[in-house]
Amino acid sequence: MNKFACILLSSCTLSACMTSTALPEHERPPNWGTVLLKEHNFYQISPMLYRSEQPSKELVPILEAQNIDVIINLRSRHIDPEIVQSPAVNYVHIPIYTWQISRDDLLQVMQHIQQAKQKNQKVLIHCYHGSDRTGVSVAMYRIIFEG
Repeated sequence: MNKFACILLSSCTLSACMTSTALPEHERPPNWGTVLLKEHNFYQISPMLYRSEQPSKELVPILEAQNIDVIINLRSRHIDPEIVQSPAVNYVHIPIYTWQISRDDLLQVMQHIQQAKQKNQKVLIHCYHGSDRTGVSVAMYRIIFEG
């Protein structure tokens, strides 16, 4: 196959991935997570793990109601302590860039989850939208902790 054909085939494959839609709610397996607040992409993944977009003032009461102990922020900006304002919460900042997620980044996230699990703490993972970086972290959690 010539060089041009390889490039064309690769770009078609990549563009198909970028434009494909997520599964509709009614087709998603129930073990994917329980929707708690859809407009904030807030889901309960397991009894101890939650995911969301960047927490806002509107999300804080819901986080408090879920008794979240640890918030893992995957964004480069770390404004969680200013927004959540809870001395009881352990704030973890692991800046991950969507285009450059590394094995070490995910290892750090999993180590913090493991430490929280050992202490019977509830964890919230988030990035800006709660999709890419958070999604990869949740997928790794499912593989490592749930088999």
